[in-house]
Parts: sequence; C-alpha cells; structure tokens
Amino acid sequence: VSRRMAVVCFLALGTRGDVQPCALLALEYARSYPEARVVFVTHAELGTIIAGMRDTSEVVAERFSLSLITTPCFRRDVTDTDREGEQGRHREESECGEGDDDDDDKQTSSGIRSSVWEQRMIELDHCLKQAKGCSFVIFNLFCLDAYHIAEHLNIPALAINGYPLFSTAPTRLRPSLEREFPRLMEMLDSANPGVSACWREVDTWMWPLFSEEHETIRTKRLLLPPVPFLDP
Repeated sequence: VSRRMAVVCFLALGTRGDVQPCALLALEYARSYPEARVVFVTHAELGTIIAGMRDTSEVVAERFSLSLITTPCFRRDVTDTDREGEQGRHREESECGEGDDDDDDKQTSSGIRSSVWEQRMIELDHCLKQAKGCSFVIFNLFCLDAYHIAEHLNIPALAINGYPLFSTAPTRLRPSLEREFPRLMEMLDSANPGVSACWREVDTWMWPLFSEEHETIRTKRLLLPPVPFLDP
C-alpha cells in the first residue's frame, strides 16, 4: 500500500478478545505511518475500551478514528432457554391440543435466524460505507464479509487472526467445488502458496466464503460472482 494519503480501514467484529488485538495493530499502524489515516470499525459496546487504548499524542489521535456499529459483539444460535421461553407462551394451547412443540421450535429458530441476519446486514452496510474511498482493508475472521466488500470496491484486503485455527473446510466443500467450478479448483490446486490464493488457504480459513449465506451477500447485495476468484 502506498503510504501517500493512504486511508486504511480496519474492520474488526466479535468479542473484546477478538477485537482488541486488531485495535493494537491499527494503533501501531497509525503511529508508524504518519502519512496514513486509520479508520477502525467495531461494535459500539467496545468503543470505550478501544478509545482508551489510543495514543495521547494529538497527531495520532487525529489520524485514528473510530466508527461504531450498534450490533452486539456476538451473534448466537437458538438455545434451550429460547425454546422454553417461546414454548411457555404456547403451553396452554399445546396442552389443549391446539399447539405443536415442533412448530414452536421451528418458529423460534426462524425468528432468531432472521434477527441474526438483520444484524449481519447492518454490519455489512456500515462496513461497506466506511470502506468506500479507503486504500486498503484489514479485517479479522469474525468480519469475513469484509472480503466481499473489498472485492466489490476493488481494493486490496488482508485477513488477520489473533489465535491458531484448528477447523478445516467441511468434507463436502471440495467435491462440490470440483463439480460446480472445476476450473476454479484447478487454479486453487496449482497456485503457489504465499503468492496467490490456493486450496490450503481455502481449507484453513476461507471456506466459509463459499457458503450459501455468503453467496447471497455476494450476488444479491454486492453484485459479485457467487464465489470468490471467479471472473465477473
């Protein structure tokens, strides 16, 4: 990235433990490159913590700005407590034979999934707005949508992570890509690691980018090809 008039956008979501290491990196970048300006995007509930980490130097303060999203630090799946609470509202009908526990579970799960998706769209729109006009995007793995944002805006991006990764791609992913995108798989298999994207990177951390939810974001919201690395 050219240091001249560079605006670097850090997109960091998740809990404090996920976000704070990214903030330290962003602050160090602002201190090291006086020609650059840093925009740090994260959850509003972490704003006070991140603001307290800022350098007291007025020069750094002027070049490091926070942009806060109102969504909570983490999204959650449906829990037994959610199901019990929802079923309690319908217990009387259910005991009379007018309700169905399976239907209640499905409605509860559907409602929470809808809420989680709405939160994700808020985060996507906010991150997209902040990344526009930037020279570079750096994101943590709780903000994988940033990869699509950078591709949409045609700017370089870098993924960072503060701890080792132990999960790998679902076993069905590779056969699915080989069937639907054989040329893409050939490219990933023949790529030189460290030089261009390769299957090892997909298997290590990029595999969620090939899910149906990410495909929806790419095709419906950002007008991109359904999966990464495909020509428009």
